[in-house]
Amino acid sequence: MNIKKYINSVLYYVMAIILVINCQSMYITIPGLSSKLITLCTYGIFFVAIMIILIKGKYKKSDIVRIICIVAGLITYYGIYIYLLPISFGRLSGLILVALSFLSIYILNGRKELIQILEKYVNVIIIIAVISLFFWIFASILKIIPSTGLITSMWTGNDSVKFVKSYGYLYFEPQYAQFLFFKGVRNSAIFAEGPMASYNFSLALLSVIYMINDDKNKKDIKIFILVIAIISTLSATGIIMLGILCLKYLNTKKYDDIYKVIFRMLVNIVFCIVIIHMAYVTLSQKMQVNSGQLRSSDILSAYNVWIDNIFFGTGIGDHTAIYNYLPYFRIKYKFFGLSTGLMVLLAEGGIYGSMPYIYVFFRNIVESIRKMNINLFVVTALVYYLWFMTYTPFRYINLLVLIILGTIKVSTSKE
Repeated sequence: MNIKKYINSVLYYVMAIILVINCQSMYITIPGLSSKLITLCTYGIFFVAIMIILIKGKYKKSDIVRIICIVAGLITYYGIYIYLLPISFGRLSGLILVALSFLSIYILNGRKELIQILEKYVNVIIIIAVISLFFWIFASILKIIPSTGLITSMWTGNDSVKFVKSYGYLYFEPQYAQFLFFKGVRNSAIFAEGPMASYNFSLALLSVIYMINDDKNKKDIKIFILVIAIISTLSATGIIMLGILCLKYLNTKKYDDIYKVIFRMLVNIVFCIVIIHMAYVTLSQKMQVNSGQLRSSDILSAYNVWIDNIFFGTGIGDHTAIYNYLPYFRIKYKFFGLSTGLMVLLAEGGIYGSMPYIYVFFRNIVESIRKMNINLFVVTALVYYLWFMTYTPFRYINLLVLIILGTIKVSTSKE
């Protein structure tokens, strides 16, 4: 490996680690460390991006002009948004800076560099998944490994703090959950809660299957690890996604034999019944506890706010209007933690502020239907499903995935 490739690989891993930490890791919920880490993540991505760009060295003048135009365009576009709404530039500056960093890498170094960063993110998540499964089995379930201490976390949704068991800062136990017949500690890995671990594992799985080219054996191993990790989080969102992927896989192969076609149809029917039953039981369980009630009220409250402020929203990062629509029991017990990403983005950003997400979604869905590209349809639909069902609207990994999805060259493919 030549020196440039080695340095680039190190920089990709640094950026990948930053993306993981920023995506609702437990570390950014620790009082006194949270704001410092978020700032460090923002400027870390910016400076690493500059280094990646400088290593290449030579660029066309036309590319520099494109960068200047994009910078001017983004600042003008969101400058108008800030001018029209009573929000500070600070709330958007981090997102704009990171978006410009990824766009600059794309324009100057090419889309392959962004894929390399995503690949390193997946590798980091794989390591986290393996470590978390080890601790989940031997510490959380079998109780063989003792905790090394407690940390305080602000991830409570009610402006308080809670104590969380830590295992050398490599694994945390912030939550218990019930899924079907299992009741116990859910695998949250290094993240603030199980659904956040599930989100990162699920995003990594979709990346492995649809966005990254890899050796088949390596890909199969990664898929196996991530599937087990998603199940261990006991998150309905991730497990339902696995069911959809299984259905897609079952219907990918073509058969000429009529008996095999009939057999596949029967398998699909049985599989659909099992998935629907599991989803029904899981949702019934969740509606009997806080998580289901909170999510449904979050979606409804955010939707009502968006309907009242369709075009501009109420201001990105300003949750006040959503809180005003929450049911009385949420206000009484100070359950302010939100759990839906895209609806919050629409409520606060409106159509104007959410336009990049809206454009990529409709562009990919329309093109996938027009060119019969099932893979593009599935990966776009499932990524947006994860964004809708999980509260990660302002996490930096989403910006990287959004740009990668938005720059896919659509070809005709029925698989």
